Amino acid sequence: MDVSDIINKIYRLPQTSLDTLIDSVSEVEYPKNFHLHRENKKETKSYFIKKGIVRAYTHKDCILYEIVLERLQELYLNDIHIANWGRRYAECACIKSEKLFIARQFKTSLERYRELIGEYPDIVQRVQLGIIASYLGISQVSLSRIRARIR
Repeated sequence: MDVSDIINKIYRLPQTSLDTLIDSVSEVEYPKNFHLHRENKKETKSYFIKKGIVRAYTHKDCILYEIVLERLQELYLNDIHIANWGRRYAECACIKSEKLFIARQFKTSLERYRELIGEYPDIVQRVQLGIIASYLGISQVSLSRIRARIR
């Protein structure tokens, strides 16, 4: 996905603000198992996925869009449209985390698996089952049982 599409999917920006934000974004490539985030380390960059699968590290070779957070903070101060985009981006991240937390508390593992497959139909072909199980908050054995039940 193109960086302008990713940005505008979050919150549509006027062209001048979009251009300003894009000028601060770099396209980077990382190999499989590259750690983007380290424990007890303050993050200095934020990423958007162009191609690949990422958690705290890359699950395969990836192409990402990267922005330095210090630069992003400057943009927030200088452009109200980018500041509003950043607010919306933060809201989306919070909502996504909240949905995952609520799902783990109130939905069965089968319901969580079906939701994941509904949203990402090809994920089983792209990601190891152990990683999917971890994301769902279940063991790999439980995931295998769920998959056997719905076949």
